[in-house]
Amino acid sequence: MHGRNTATWEKKGLAASSDRFTYDYPDQALKEIAERIIVLSRAVPMVHAVLNNNYQDQGQRNARTLAAFLQ
Repeated sequence: MHGRNTATWEKKGLAASSDRFTYDYPDQALKEIAERIIVLSRAVPMVHAVLNNNYQDQGQRNARTLAAFLQ
């Protein structure tokens, strides 16, 4: 998951590609994604979710929140 920052996705002149992906997923969005992962996990042996919103520590923080919703 790269984030959904529509304001920067196609913006020209950014200093780094990470500026394009800066997005903090709201808890509600992560909860909905967790629900989809749970449904998918019933149909396949293993599910991987990768958060690549690679701006500062957003990916790590969002992954921690997503993991909590999957408990």
